[in-house]
Amino acid sequence: MTNAFEQFAALASANQTLLLKFAEISQAAIQRQAEIASRGLAPLPAQDAEEKPAAFSNFAGFSTVFQDAEQNRQASLAATQEAVAEWQTRVGQLLAGPDVQKQFAEALQAWSKPLAAETEGKASAPAPEKTAA
Repeated sequence: MTNAFEQFAALASANQTLLLKFAEISQAAIQRQAEIASRGLAPLPAQDAEEKPAAFSNFAGFSTVFQDAEQNRQASLAATQEAVAEWQTRVGQLLAGPDVQKQFAEALQAWSKPLAAETEGKASAPAPEKTAA
């Protein structure tokens, strides 16, 4: 990277990629969980309003549902860890070396000073007085 702006843009790109991967992982996990739930609820008999609630007689079938749910959780966790590791690699390459990190930090502080000053000015401004109606 030749300047801090390019570093900032590359960092924003890495963050965007990470968030998109998180969204994909979440969507896939939700779809798998819905399939697991539909398979788990399929063996339950339909009930009329007049009938008494049915007892759960097939607990053995639910153990496979719990195993599938755990496998779904493990798959989502592994995908999330992989996405974070990839992000760490990209950001690590981006900010390799103490001089590069210092330059990036200085540029980021310079860019954020006007915003910080504006925010502090709003926070320290006195509240407008209320007039009686």
